[in-house]
Amino acid sequence: MNAYTGRYRIEGDKFVTTVDGAWNEVFKAREQVRYFSLDGDRLTIRTPEQLSANLPGKRVISTLLWERER
Repeated sequence: MNAYTGRYRIEGDKFVTTVDGAWNEVFKAREQVRYFSLDGDRLTIRTPEQLSANLPGKRVISTLLWERER
């Protein structure tokens, strides 16, 4: 589980959060970058490619999809 908060800035198709509080202190060590896209009522957010916490030696991209309820 990941949870953090802080100020963010938008740079094209990404937002960068400067973490000032986090459930896991490791997130406070650097800015958190996420990429986003909007398609109608859908918001997709994905991480950059990164090392997996669960699969040693593997790289992963995590994706979140939200759809507005009407």
